Amino acid sequence: MYNSSVHILYQQLQNAILAYFVGFRLKYCHLYFFGLKPFSMKSVLYLLIIFLSLTILVGCTSSEASDKRNIKDYYFPLAELSEGKVYEYHPVNNDSFPPFYWYYRTIEQEGTLYLTGQYYDAQFTPQQFFREEVISNGTLLNDYYLYETDTTGKQVQVPVEILSNTVFPFEVTDSSGIFLYKIKWAEYENPSNTMTLIRNRRFMGDDTYSFKGKKYDCVHFFLKELFDSQAEGHLEHQFQGKELYAKGIGLVYYIKKVSDILTLEYELIDIYDMKQLEQKFKEQMN
Repeated sequence: MYNSSVHILYQQLQNAILAYFVGFRLKYCHLYFFGLKPFSMKSVLYLLIIFLSLTILVGCTSSEASDKRNIKDYYFPLAELSEGKVYEYHPVNNDSFPPFYWYYRTIEQEGTLYLTGQYYDAQFTPQQFFREEVISNGTLLNDYYLYETDTTGKQVQVPVEILSNTVFPFEVTDSSGIFLYKIKWAEYENPSNTMTLIRNRRFMGDDTYSFKGKKYDCVHFFLKELFDSQAEGHLEHQFQGKELYAKGIGLVYYIKKVSDILTLEYELIDIYDMKQLEQKFKEQMN
């Protein structure tokens, strides 16, 4: 499907040119079109040039649509997550950073499929929760929560405002397409400190990565992020990174350069049921 506004303009120009050449001289033809004078031969020739240009544009846009590539199989395996799976991530070449866990599960409600995710830190404390709606050409963020600890040591839920909800596209063309994600929230103990995260994800092509000794085909996304905090005035920080999504698995690797001295680099090391994560928690408590 090409852009509807282009199509409408295309039709308007076509009708104007045809009206002139078949001899229609209706009074409403004296209306101005893009600042042109009433339809003279010079105006029609000008319109003809635009008409031919739009013919090429419409053809190119339709061609681009047909060239779209479906990468749904590289996202998390939605059909296999109805019972839920834990993805365990470890730092790459830096043991000073802790591991973390994501528990992914799909839920179907009233004919709509949702992907939920719960983030657990190294102490098995939940820190994030999201719910994405799965549509024909990607996933959209519906709900997002952060968890903070108040002054009494109690964990509280912090709602997040979703300003742009694109998470993962199922259809891509080339690196010219940018997929925008934007959220905003306030600290629980200091509501005046609002924070905004803007993430631009760009498809870069194919790659490979090894998971548990096996090499997988991957798709590569370039990340550019902006973190904006209102703490102590106004603070903005930009950083960029890379993500790899393996076919049939999902996110297997990412790296983010936060600053000149801080780089976060993690990889997927295992996938298992929630019972195994619960067992890890029991062992740590003992």
